[in-house]
Amino acid sequence: MRKQMNRVIFILLLIFTAPASILAHPHIFIDVSPSFVFDDNGLAGITVQWHFDELFSQDIIMSCDKDGDSKFNKEEIENVEKDYFNYAKNSNYFSIIKINGDTLKNIAVKDFQAFINPDKLTVTYIYFIPVGLLYETNITKIQYIANDHTTFVAFGSNQKENSIKEKHVKITKQYIKEFSYYGYEFGLEYKGK
Repeated sequence: MRKQMNRVIFILLLIFTAPASILAHPHIFIDVSPSFVFDDNGLAGITVQWHFDELFSQDIIMSCDKDGDSKFNKEEIENVEKDYFNYAKNSNYFSIIKINGDTLKNIAVKDFQAFINPDKLTVTYIYFIPVGLLYETNITKIQYIANDHTTFVAFGSNQKENSIKEKHVKITKQYIKEFSYYGYEFGLEYKGK
């Protein structure tokens, strides 16, 4: 009897003292699609597209599509950005960018757009992360990682290969793979002019 009681106490202790990360699970699901954008000078930046799950999308639509026309106008897009996107700034917009292994600090974004998709059930964001990396004659390795270390947001991707808008660049290697539990990593190696 005492052995059984000790087991029950032990199991209860495990349950109630388990780290919060063990109990964490995603509440928002995003399909992410980055596009590496090159210009005459080098890697200009990365255009990122987030396609949200229906549940979170409906929250955005109900809160921000004030006129109910299933389209975001300019004012509504500003509200989406303020109320449903800017919070991600503290987490670098759930983005990790590495250049030859060095992590870019203080990621900024511009050209934010939000759309209600034709299905009228889901929302997509598109924004640009400036990088401004000049071409080098050596091979450059770039990684874009979409990940929320708190596991509140889960990132997936249906992208089969990297989207690359290129000028004067030779791609030598590219890959897409899962990162951590709920993240995705998009990488490429390239050689400039």
